[in-house]
Amino acid sequence: MAHQKQPYHTLSRGKILLASFNSPIQNFINETALNQVEPFTLLIIDNTESVCLHELVWDGIAIHHTSYQDLEYKIWSSSTLYRPEIQAQRNAWFETWIEQHKFLEDKNILNFHKHRHTETESDNILMKRENAMQTVSITQVISKNGGFSLDYLPI
Repeated sequence: MAHQKQPYHTLSRGKILLASFNSPIQNFINETALNQVEPFTLLIIDNTESVCLHELVWDGIAIHHTSYQDLEYKIWSSSTLYRPEIQAQRNAWFETWIEQHKFLEDKNILNFHKHRHTETESDNILMKRENAMQTVSITQVISKNGGFSLDYLPI
């Protein structure tokens, strides 16, 4: 079943993103009140000592924190838009694609996100649903030579 927006969620997730910039990750997790915020996944890159990717998932009840060191690749699918079995299917598409593309280049990974992987448009990487909800952009963060770049592609 798809996520249903609740009327009591009155705080913008965009404001939560901005708040995450202003404190260390553990302080943000411990001190930020999220009870008025729709569920979300927030990815934070911490490169103070070495590159570490932090995944913060607010499920509407609790915040879950996972840290990734030396992560080569990972795909996320919205927990509010995709049921667990569809998330698993999308992960399988990505794993298969990674196996088929031994030389990962930034443009190739972007191409994975730009193409359809199934005939079911509501579950596809380029998602389109009857209620006018659809993928409107692709954002890719690239870590190279100690720096980061962000590519944003409107669809």
